[in-house]
Amino acid sequence: MPLPLIGATLDWYIDPRWKVSANVDGIKAHIGSVDGSVLVAGVATEYMLTRNFGLGLAYMYSDVSVDVNRAGSTATSVGI
Repeated sequence: MPLPLIGATLDWYIDPRWKVSANVDGIKAHIGSVDGSVLVAGVATEYMLTRNFGLGLAYMYSDVSVDVNRAGSTATSVGI
């Protein structure tokens, strides 16, 4: 089931043509016998060579973890 992530983004304009960005988003939930968490973080930079053409570089990290606990059995852990 898709869930919204809660996070923050920071944009720093070094000058009108160059921007550096960072973001972090995540959620942790316990629903019934399922414990899960999602973390997404990234950094990026963009430089505009002309008004309509620019170059950019970005890196994104993501981590998804889900644990299912069933009564009378062992826990199963799934990581993506």
